[in-house]
Amino acid sequence: MWYAALGAWVILVLWMFWPLLRGYGSAESRDAPLAERLVMPWGLWMLDHRPGRNRRKHRESALEAQFIRLLGKTEGKERYRRFQARRIGTLTLGLIILFGFWLITSFPKVGSDGKENDLPKLERPAYGESARREKIRLTLTDGASRSEKTMVLSIPEKEMTEEEAQARLTEAMDYIRLLNGRKIFSSVKLPDAYQDVTFHYTSLSPEWIRADGTLLEEAGAERRTLWLRITGKIRNLKKSEVIYLIQGPLNEMSLPERMEVLARKIRQGDYLSEERMEIPETNEAGDVIVISAEEKASVFPWLIISLLAGLLVWFFQEQEQKNEWKKRDRQILLRLPELTGELSILTGAGLTLPACFIRLGRDYRQKKRDNSINYLYEEIARVGEEVEEGISLREALEQMLIRNPIPEIRRLIRMLLLSERRGGAYLIQRLDEFTEEAWEQKKKRVREMSETADTKLIFPLTLLLVAVLMIVLAPSLISLG
Repeated sequence: MWYAALGAWVILVLWMFWPLLRGYGSAESRDAPLAERLVMPWGLWMLDHRPGRNRRKHRESALEAQFIRLLGKTEGKERYRRFQARRIGTLTLGLIILFGFWLITSFPKVGSDGKENDLPKLERPAYGESARREKIRLTLTDGASRSEKTMVLSIPEKEMTEEEAQARLTEAMDYIRLLNGRKIFSSVKLPDAYQDVTFHYTSLSPEWIRADGTLLEEAGAERRTLWLRITGKIRNLKKSEVIYLIQGPLNEMSLPERMEVLARKIRQGDYLSEERMEIPETNEAGDVIVISAEEKASVFPWLIISLLAGLLVWFFQEQEQKNEWKKRDRQILLRLPELTGELSILTGAGLTLPACFIRLGRDYRQKKRDNSINYLYEEIARVGEEVEEGISLREALEQMLIRNPIPEIRRLIRMLLLSERRGGAYLIQRLDEFTEEAWEQKKKRVREMSETADTKLIFPLTLLLVAVLMIVLAPSLISLG
């Protein structure tokens, strides 16, 4: 199943980047950023090859209508197509990345025979092979309740050298002398040395515990006192000490504690035979032991996360485009006093209103830089070009109003169309009044923008103040300490 999912993921990746490798849509995405140039060919290919695109009646969305309103029918449709291609490509790439991350996290375990292991493999590795680690889930039930534990099981190879066994003993049981008079429930392994002191153990309860700490009988229904003599030796000095351990009954423990005892026995190799790890079906307290493979992560959470991430990306890009339009309208309003002032000067110099638009458009085109865009003068230049092509000024201004349904632009266009009929002196007077009013409105907007910027700076300035106080007060606090 996992390999089938991996194959599907590889096919999706190749399918997505196939239009890019063929150069599909390279001309349309040439001016886009690098990240968009990687995903736009796929989005363009999806738009051009979606099922039923020729049979289905095209329904213009509100977003597409906004593009057409601002940029005209031809350029607006093309820009909307590129915008949709970018969204589709970004969404598809994000889903593929999430799918690939899920594949990595759910990578299956493969045995030495090359087959995927659905259940834990408890057979000991052959001699010379390294110990194998299996992640298993233990389930312990006593009929009324249930306890589960996930653990990593280390299964050693069939034969082990004395040095490795001694190293394991030293590492696992160096705390035994701290357990004098403590209750135990399973076998313990005693250390043979502590720093420069070597220890020798003698069992004083040989019927219950060996000298190496191995319990001959696991915890049952009775409490037992186990005695050990420890002989410590360093150079020619010897000292003997008798300690005792209490082996408590297993049924006194809670179910999670019995689970810990079972896991400790498994780690210590109490159930290790010559050929495999023999884990019993029940323990001494009558609890049922069930061993099964660790559950793999379900694909459904990843599917939900992918869908949510896709929706967030989709709506974020649409909101980003709307914010760009708001920025465009805001720039138009801020440039409006400059435009009306220039119109007043040109009409006062004797130019007709159509000639003013043609003159302002040509000057803007000549002075325009590559990266700077003045949206208001772009519209003025467009009106001037349409007038030069033979379109009447009234029709060109009405089209400009359709593209920019801003109240201030509507007032300006209506004033221009009404004032043009009444003569030049009246037009100049109205332009001067409108310019003065536009400057006042611009001052008000700039003041509001500055207040908004001051509000946004409160949080970073507070953090900066805290940092400065910490730097100033730190030497004093250190000297007081």
